[in-house]
Amino acid sequence: MATSSLSSAWKLLPGAASGVVRQFGHKLSAVTAWCADQWTRDKDRVVLWIPVFLGAGVALYFSIHTEPPAHSALVVALPIILGLMGLWRGRLPLVRMWLFAALLVAIGFELAQLRTWSLTAPTLSDVDRPRTVSGQVFKVSQMSPSGVKLLLSPSSIEHVNAEDLPRRLKVTVRSKRPDLMPGDWVEFPAILGPPPGPVAPGAFDFRRLYWFDQIGGVGFAVGTVNLVDPQRKNTFWESSALAAARFRAGVTNKIQLSLPGEEGAVASALMTGERTAISKDDLQALRDSGLAHLLAISGLHMGLAGFGIFLAVRFLLSLSERLTLNFPIKKWAAGAALFGILFYLVASGMAVSAQRAFIMAGIVFIAMMLDRSAITLRTVAIAATAIICVTPEVVVEAGFQMSFSAVICLVAAYEFIRSRNYSYAARIWDRPIAWAAIYVVGIIVTSLVASMATSPMAAYHFHRVPHYSVIGDLVAMPLMAFVVMPSAIVTFLTMPFGLEYAPLQLMGWGIRQILSVGQFVSSIPGAVTGVPAWPPVAFGLIVFGGLWLCLWRETWRVLGLPIMAAGLTVGLVADQPDILVSGDGNQVLYRGPSGFVALDARRKKFEAESWLRRAGDLRSLKAAASKDSVPHKCDATGCAATLHTQHLMAISLDLESLYEDCMRADIVISIRPIRNRCVGPELVIDKFDLWRNGTYAIWLTRDAISYTTNKAAEGDRLWTRRGS
Repeated sequence: MATSSLSSAWKLLPGAASGVVRQFGHKLSAVTAWCADQWTRDKDRVVLWIPVFLGAGVALYFSIHTEPPAHSALVVALPIILGLMGLWRGRLPLVRMWLFAALLVAIGFELAQLRTWSLTAPTLSDVDRPRTVSGQVFKVSQMSPSGVKLLLSPSSIEHVNAEDLPRRLKVTVRSKRPDLMPGDWVEFPAILGPPPGPVAPGAFDFRRLYWFDQIGGVGFAVGTVNLVDPQRKNTFWESSALAAARFRAGVTNKIQLSLPGEEGAVASALMTGERTAISKDDLQALRDSGLAHLLAISGLHMGLAGFGIFLAVRFLLSLSERLTLNFPIKKWAAGAALFGILFYLVASGMAVSAQRAFIMAGIVFIAMMLDRSAITLRTVAIAATAIICVTPEVVVEAGFQMSFSAVICLVAAYEFIRSRNYSYAARIWDRPIAWAAIYVVGIIVTSLVASMATSPMAAYHFHRVPHYSVIGDLVAMPLMAFVVMPSAIVTFLTMPFGLEYAPLQLMGWGIRQILSVGQFVSSIPGAVTGVPAWPPVAFGLIVFGGLWLCLWRETWRVLGLPIMAAGLTVGLVADQPDILVSGDGNQVLYRGPSGFVALDARRKKFEAESWLRRAGDLRSLKAAASKDSVPHKCDATGCAATLHTQHLMAISLDLESLYEDCMRADIVISIRPIRNRCVGPELVIDKFDLWRNGTYAIWLTRDAISYTTNKAAEGDRLWTRRGS
């Protein structure tokens, strides 16, 4: 009987399986048909994805471990082009779309590689003693009342051949110095070296940033800076850049003479893009309160400046009845605003956010002159494509990502609201209170949308997310719109006549109130949350999901939400290192019972504080190294700590204690070379290992110890190779 029942069930199995397959096929067909319908309705939005896939190609180039062969992307692009030609008149529009997307990725990859190779320049190797440096100053950044950073074009470095000279040097000067301006020729002794690498495996690599700024060496002056005679004649482009830099430096100096202190530092940031004089405390307060976006010259500033000029010029022209009745004064005002924002772009130093804002605002004013509407996502796509084609390296920088994510989400939200029929709004439009209500609601909605848009970038790059930015924006935005930026425009107009003092005082008052708001909001308990470092794949999923949500118009845009959720999940479950060891062994950070513990608060402060931020730990280095909470024990010969996995870690400072450490410890870290004299522990790191490999990141389980290093993580890229 049992055999008969089993035989009958076996005979029914193929039919049941085929039924499941048919049902799955029907559902798949329905989903495919739904996607095809959504695509048909939304295909006019495909153009918005051009900069997305170009940027994906750029990001792919910068994410690979080894420098690819020259023009390898073109080899990939050729069969894609042939495929597109074969399907150009076919009935496979989705296939064509994905082939075109792949082609854009290849083009973005090639653009990034061409840009990288075009900026190849010598890079210094380590310099172990002071050498005389001479060159021309291209930028002077105030660090403190007693120090500046110089961006220098060297003409000679002692014992360095002319063909091995870097194109730019960044040098810190704290000794007695003359008042320097861009264009001055100087000479001084300095200790120089190559640009610094990442503070930990996978962290931000300053060498890549300096590569694209063509800075091949950094260091500090160890003697007096002397002015010398010019040693060569500048090219036209160098002279133009120096003229703009001198103008910005002159404006900055006048601002800080009339408005000293923090107000002047912030005013300089808003008018000339010079942010180095802002104190760390105020800068951190603005970040934690969600107001740091006010310092970056972006769409807010460019829009306020441009439309302020537009309204002022149009008002003045309208005072003449003859001009108003016979000429297009609106178009004239738009032209004046276009030249005004061009001037502001040059005066502010042409940061990426300012370039994006200028392109978008410029399109708006040009559209006004052509009687067209221009505040659309297509405008954003044009701006993004232009910037990616000219400077593709900015795609992987926080400024580009935060700037475009905010404006994309804001324009998408604006389009969504505009598509709805809010008939009740028309009924209250003529009431006086409606204007105030709409303004307040507008600030709240704008702040919420911008905060949600930029939070993933803040978490990924800065490892912290502010929560109360809406509170800060409600007070700070009116001050910025009606006090600070109008005063900045008037300051620019009156500065040639020496009348900038009065508008700067008003501007300073507004800045003082904004700084007070930042201090208050950042002091609210829970104002900011630390976020551990995410893997790039998590960030990529969140960005792609957000773009899918914003760029499409039809219902399938909601598919972006699960993609973002998947990215967030991957980021939250990512493993963090249990131990970090600096490249010289003088600082160790390890996971303790109640958070990360630092070996010493006096050593490697920048690296150790960066490690804490990457771990999502907002405590100070001093708190992490507090003697009351550390579980390790130290003496003159070294330190020892039992870790949360019950592994014993020993830090050996003296060879006398090495034998005992090797007998009992699972992990031994020595600041001295020990070669093969320590064979018992599972992991031994000595001075030579640290010198070769840089910072170590170590993961622990009860059964295994794994690690990676800066050298292993950074790979072989053009900017990781040492110079001469």
